[in-house]
Amino acid sequence: MHYKPKPMDDSLSVFVYNNFLTKLDENNRLFTEADLEKFKDFKYNIDDFIANKDCSFMDVMHQSYTQVVNRYVQAITNLNTENFPSSSSENIVLSRKSFPYLKNESELQTLYRKRILFTILREISESSNNKDSLAANFKSIYAERRAKVFEKFLCKANNLHLTKEEFTEQFYSVFCSYFDPHSDYFSQKSKSSFFSFISSDNLSFGFYISQNNNDEIFVAEILPGSSAYSSEKIEKNDILLKINHNQTEYIVDCISVEKLFEILNSDAYKTADFTFKKVNGTVYNVTLEKKILKDVQNNVFSFIVKNKDKKFGYIKIPSFYTTFNNGKSSVSQDVAKEVFKLNEEKN
Repeated sequence: MHYKPKPMDDSLSVFVYNNFLTKLDENNRLFTEADLEKFKDFKYNIDDFIANKDCSFMDVMHQSYTQVVNRYVQAITNLNTENFPSSSSENIVLSRKSFPYLKNESELQTLYRKRILFTILREISESSNNKDSLAANFKSIYAERRAKVFEKFLCKANNLHLTKEEFTEQFYSVFCSYFDPHSDYFSQKSKSSFFSFISSDNLSFGFYISQNNNDEIFVAEILPGSSAYSSEKIEKNDILLKINHNQTEYIVDCISVEKLFEILNSDAYKTADFTFKKVNGTVYNVTLEKKILKDVQNNVFSFIVKNKDKKFGYIKIPSFYTTFNNGKSSVSQDVAKEVFKLNEEKN
């Protein structure tokens, strides 16, 4: 099927339309049935639009998506300013599958209020096993959790906004997957981040990150000779709080993992201001500039293993990598070098 592409017909339109909406609104909680009426005709006509080189439907969908995200942000803001309840007799229904789209904005408002209240009460219940203590201090605990939950919801809602480039990239990715589920589309930033990920030499701020049990992003390793190393401030286990690039601030708790790795790996972000918190609670800022470093996680190495009177050559391939744009090494070249070296050391 790879050499015989699928036809450009209504099946393409239906696939792209359904999967693109799912990508934009995974849980069907942004768009309503009324919103989808604006582009219901697109479902069977995307193939015709493309054949006629008319992509104006993309502008309509992007505009509509921006409006529903703005509506979501405003709804959370409004709920935060009103007398938000601390209890309710309503029911919450949970499901692994997405629920159908709601009919109108009124139903969305009710849903958002129930979701936020449920999240607040769930976090309170999970904060301690001492029910008597929770009941006795419920009012103060509720006020604290309420503030944090609203802050988290609002932050994540704002990060749902997509630029035209990001919106287009998601559409093209879905379009590619129709023909081949293993094919993808990269914007310039995504391409740069991907190349950095599989390159043996790449631009780096000089630290690797990981996630702890509290879902915090912390410094797992610092690379010698890097900007992070030279700063003499950053240490292992420091918690990453914020990143500021070109006057845009990214709160680490809010941004997606994909966005975080894009900032750390893409050459579109060469200088940035970082805010870290040490284990003792001290918060500090540091400005870092990316340098070209050898990626120790992307380099083949070998050694001789002796077992009684026999010798074995062992080649370690940590990952598949290459170097782009006149680079000096790739996994195939490095393996060849290690094979030659082991042959030279056979005695």
